[in-house]
Amino acid sequence: MGVRCEDLLESWGVDVVRYSKAGRSALVLDGCTTTALGHVAEVICANKRATCALLSELALPVPNAVVVEPGQSRAAILRDLPSDRPLVCKPLEGTNGEGVVMGLVDDAAIVEAVEACWRRGPALVEAQIPGADLRIHVIGRRVVAACERRPAAVTGDGRSTVAELVAARDAEVQAHNPQNRLQLDAASHALLAAAGCTLSDVLAKGRVLPLKTVANIAQGATPVDITHLLHPRYQAWVARIGASLSLDIFALDVLALDPMADPAQGGAVILEVNARPQWLHHTFSQGQTHDVAAMLLTALLEDR
Repeated sequence: MGVRCEDLLESWGVDVVRYSKAGRSALVLDGCTTTALGHVAEVICANKRATCALLSELALPVPNAVVVEPGQSRAAILRDLPSDRPLVCKPLEGTNGEGVVMGLVDDAAIVEAVEACWRRGPALVEAQIPGADLRIHVIGRRVVAACERRPAAVTGDGRSTVAELVAARDAEVQAHNPQNRLQLDAASHALLAAAGCTLSDVLAKGRVLPLKTVANIAQGATPVDITHLLHPRYQAWVARIGASLSLDIFALDVLALDPMADPAQGGAVILEVNARPQWLHHTFSQGQTHDVAAMLLTALLEDR
């Protein structure tokens, strides 16, 4: 592409790179944040409550949800929750699936999850929507890549223990992105127990063992490319959101029963708008990969 790259970390003290070509230049922070990101859009997208409110004003579907402020009583926590269960509890502000608890059915588990969220601030409790977990990447207010994120799991080979399979998958995850890890947590051990497995068991060849309920790439989820399958009506959603926030580069987190179906008719809902989207998972997605970095540089240095 003939792009000059200047790593400014040592001189500036922050992870920023200046890209230049043909007299034009652009700064990129942390590999994904550009000067095109406005402060208002960043603040709104970082707050799930504000994002849901904006999407509702745009007549776009979001889960039924309530915000639970820290310190409320058990009765207050349970009073206004969505009637549909299971529920999902997550920090009002957070990333990488941290603090997200899914499959909440009984009152005691809901209260426990909410109180755990309070260590970070207010909790968002929403109806758990069935469907595939989609990440839709947008550059120039156009969909450029989309994948289905499948929660972390391992597949038995008839020789290795569960612990060995987890270690091998963790190494693979880190090879794709050193910032990502597959680490077993309470939810993982609950899934192991439900499957009747221990870490020392040898998993039968071909048997798939789920390790996470949250389909987050940072926690070892597998991205499967669906760009060519995604219904074109999602482009209308992207254009509406981009215009509302004056945002050209972002990503949508969507749950959809069928990515190929019209989202207005297929029960799709938007979970989040990510104004600083990571894109590396599109470079190792199964089925097809995408050079999002090149697309980003083209948009910053050429498409003006």
